[in-house]
Amino acid sequence: GVDDEGLKNKLLIDAGCGTGDFHYYAERKYSVQIIGVDISDSVEEAFNRNAFNQNCHYVQCDLANIPLRGKAFDYAYSNGVLHHMDRPLDGFKQLAGLLKEGGVMYVWLYHEYEGFDKLYLLSRLVCRMPRKARLAICKGLSLFILAKMNIANILRDKKTHIPLYRELIIMYMDALTPVYQSSHTQGELKEWFLSNGFNQVSLVEETLVPKGFGQYGIKI
Repeated sequence: GVDDEGLKNKLLIDAGCGTGDFHYYAERKYSVQIIGVDISDSVEEAFNRNAFNQNCHYVQCDLANIPLRGKAFDYAYSNGVLHHMDRPLDGFKQLAGLLKEGGVMYVWLYHEYEGFDKLYLLSRLVCRMPRKARLAICKGLSLFILAKMNIANILRDKKTHIPLYRELIIMYMDALTPVYQSSHTQGELKEWFLSNGFNQVSLVEETLVPKGFGQYGIKI
C-alpha cells in the first residue's frame, strides 16, 4: 500500500516502538521523520541507539493518551502492540486521531485460533513470575518447539519453514509475559478502521509464527 517514494520526508509515528529496531534503516532509506512512543523504559534504549539521528525522536507514554498534536502525521504504524492494551480500541482511536487526511495506518494483531485460550491461561501464570523465570520458560518452550518442528520436517515430504531460536524466544516473551493480551478477527479490525474514518482497508499479511494478521487503511 506504500511505495518507497511515498515515505520520503514524511512524519511517521511508531506506536509501541520498543527499542526502535528498524528506525535507523527506515530513516536512512526513506529520510522519514520518526516519532517512537512506548509505555515502557525501552524508549531509553531506542533513544540511545538512535541518538546520533536527528530524525528519530521518542516519547514515553500510554498509547491510550498520546501527548502529540492531532492530524499531524502522514503514517501510523503499530506492529503487535494494541492487543497488549487493556482497551485496544482506545489505542486505535488515539492513533487514528493523529493522522492527516490521506494518512496511512498499519496495524498488526493476534488473530483468534484454536488453542489461544490455553496460551492465554498460561500467560496469566507466567506474567506474574520474576523476569529470569519468565525468560527461562520462554527459552524452554522455544527449544521444545524447534525440536518438534525439526522432527516433523524429517518425517514429512513437504518441509515447513523453521524460525530461528531467537525469533521463537521473542514470540513467547510477547505472548506470555504481558499483563494484557487479546485476540481479534480480521472483520473486527476492518470495522475499527471503517468506523474511525478510513477507507481502502486491505489485508497486508497473515503470519503463522506468531499467528496474526496486518491491515492498513487510508484516513478520509
